[in-house]
Amino acid sequence: MPIRTKPKPKIKNALSPTAVRAANTGIQIPPTDWAKAAASAADLAEDCEVLEGILRAAGIEVRTPTNVITMGLVTGRIETLDRLRNTGLHPQVAAKNRAHWRLYLEYLLGPDPEGLRYAVVTSGQPVPLDGDLDSRTEDFHRTISKLAYCARRDFGVDILLRSSEVTYKTSRGAHLHANLLYRSIVGTVIHWPVFMDFVARFMGSYCSDRGPVQSLDAALAYVLKPPVPVKDLLACTDRDAAIPWLFRSLFGKHLITPLGSLKQRAARHRAAGVKLAKVREFDAAGRETWRIRVVEKNAIEGGPAAPCPTDAREPDQPKRRTAAVSQNFLLCRTLPVPRFTPWFEPMAVIANYRPHPTTVDGLESLLILEQWKAQARADWDRNRAPDPETALGIASLYDGTFDLVLYNTTTVQNPPPSSSGPKPDTERIVDPPDKILTDLSFDLEDWVPEGFTLEPPPEVEWENRCPSIGSGP
Repeated sequence: MPIRTKPKPKIKNALSPTAVRAANTGIQIPPTDWAKAAASAADLAEDCEVLEGILRAAGIEVRTPTNVITMGLVTGRIETLDRLRNTGLHPQVAAKNRAHWRLYLEYLLGPDPEGLRYAVVTSGQPVPLDGDLDSRTEDFHRTISKLAYCARRDFGVDILLRSSEVTYKTSRGAHLHANLLYRSIVGTVIHWPVFMDFVARFMGSYCSDRGPVQSLDAALAYVLKPPVPVKDLLACTDRDAAIPWLFRSLFGKHLITPLGSLKQRAARHRAAGVKLAKVREFDAAGRETWRIRVVEKNAIEGGPAAPCPTDAREPDQPKRRTAAVSQNFLLCRTLPVPRFTPWFEPMAVIANYRPHPTTVDGLESLLILEQWKAQARADWDRNRAPDPETALGIASLYDGTFDLVLYNTTTVQNPPPSSSGPKPDTERIVDPPDKILTDLSFDLEDWVPEGFTLEPPPEVEWENRCPSIGSGP
């Protein structure tokens, strides 16, 4: 008897990745904003290096070198892609997770959310060092999930997001609390003091309603804060003991979790195989606008990239693979990002990169890569971007002193323009991503093929420092 599979839901008006690359490739952001974002990322990387050193001394590996690279399809710049374990304690991973849900909230709510509110709920007394923060976090998250169900059923309140935060002080230990973003369901009248009294009794701890949201940017800046303030943590006198304890206690915990209608929308998109991206478009008057659009997710044209199966992990040890793949294995082609210059360009993600392959598969992959480069350059020229060497020269004027930060998706935006009325299901008008350092639009764990070995990269004929005219393959 044949196995009956559930068909994927259809999302109307979803764009193809090719259309997004054609629209965004070669678009410029202000070089000063690009340099500021890069400098901020470099400062964050220094804190991450200290944090990783403390964890490494405790026998915990967070960053694993791989034989995967990313290559700019226009500039030809190359950098290795380290794999970071998905823990909210690491600032770069936390920034990536926040950027993902920020995009979903902007898409769902629009720039002027009506009836949106946010609150803070605590888990009780702080947990002292070496206490059972693991169980406290699990119980706290489970209680909030039950609260979201009861709030919708009994009060008509839709809790959209739970963002947990842990602050640590030597004198008191770890204080676990969560920021909630919620709104009333359409047609429901809520007496908010009564609802917050119910929340306080349900949680059994201190809760504070921060009132209605004046702007989405202000709300997200408060709600989507870093789960663990790293600079404060590194300033503690007992940081060598506190940081490994926090890592083991928070490992595997979803510190940012969608709830209610946001969870349903994200699940629908995941089942349909689509994602969200900011796309440059023009209105009827010919004015440039940026909209959040639904974009189809697909593997490379040269062949499928099977996701790797998940495996059981201990908190102190990263996942390993067992078998190798062919040379120049093309994992995916990303949407355009301003990674190496202030101009957007798509990137290829390649495993076992060899500029001079010795196998037929490696040569065939290079031919596909050349086709990608030709298409990217055509999109680049169509959008009137400068010569790639000129773009790299401009980038070097603004930034030529630091190593690019891997796996960082910090996003900073200006207040969005006003808009009237809800937008269709597949788009939201937003500000241009004028300060985005990078958003590779993929997760390495989703693209590693089955049986692939994430091993330190071998010696190859290119440098891992950019941007700099004259370096690269």
